[in-house]
Amino acid sequence: MSWIRAAATRAVLAAARSRGLDPEEVLRRAGASSLPEDAWAIIPLPVHFGAIEHSVRLTNDPGFVVDIARHVPVETYDVMGFAMRSAPTLGAAVDAARRYQRLYTTSSVFEVERSKQGLSIWARPSGPLPLAARCATESMLAQMLEVSRQLSGHPIVPLQVSFRHPAPRSLAAHQAFFATEIHWEAPLARISFSSQDAQRPVQHADARLHDFLLRTAEAALAEHRPPDTFLDQVQRTLSELLPSGSLSLESAGARLGLSERTLRRRLNEHGTSFLELRDRVRLDLAKRYLGERTLPLGEIAFLLDFADERAFRRSFQRWTGASPAKFRASL
Repeated sequence: MSWIRAAATRAVLAAARSRGLDPEEVLRRAGASSLPEDAWAIIPLPVHFGAIEHSVRLTNDPGFVVDIARHVPVETYDVMGFAMRSAPTLGAAVDAARRYQRLYTTSSVFEVERSKQGLSIWARPSGPLPLAARCATESMLAQMLEVSRQLSGHPIVPLQVSFRHPAPRSLAAHQAFFATEIHWEAPLARISFSSQDAQRPVQHADARLHDFLLRTAEAALAEHRPPDTFLDQVQRTLSELLPSGSLSLESAGARLGLSERTLRRRLNEHGTSFLELRDRVRLDLAKRYLGERTLPLGEIAFLLDFADERAFRRSFQRWTGASPAKFRASL
């Protein structure tokens, strides 16, 4: 079962109440009679998505997603949030959020990419994007910006914001909140911050408390998942790096804390190689993306870090004996 912490849905209901809606009615339409008293209890993800969708429909305002972000203080994220609040810089806070997001929900999977220009937070594409998923994606990036503003005490303006889906009919609330150009129908849902903003100090930074909270979060994370094998770790790293266009033996090793030579040697000890594992990950992701009927082949090629659609088609034919189009038609 896909789940999210009840605190997230409480924020949606608080935003609904601020708009004059009846939270109980919103929750009823989402398929639940009530929320657990414990804000850290888990609830089914469809209930949370339903609360968002019905709130947007009842307010008849796409800008409701911005209201949600404003009703999510960093403390809502519990141990993950406190780890962010005690981090030395915004960049370190983002790293904590990426590392421990699975403590908050099984749904929101985002990655962090760094460059000389700064850092980007992007959501990995998954499944079709009905209204609820679109609004949840917009709200997630809005929350990233709102929390960054809370942590730094500075009115941060992102370098860029983009979403995979078409623009809603009204953009006034989005433009006022993000205060920068928003790109719609883009390859990835992404928000980018300048290097200056990524290095901004967090107002309540506390090195000792931060170290303690990281250990606490790490222990909680270990309870939520079975131990990864080495190959599991490498494959997850490759899947995270592929859409960024920065996948290489060097970048994968850096993410894993290994030198290129050590990573190559350990893969050889496991009877595989970097290129073989890369193609295995590409094939798994390609099959998943082809199941999304709305994703064009050119976009899938981009997400899998191929030079172009033609190169993707050739490789997929070699791996499976069928063209991407025939594979998609057989699903």
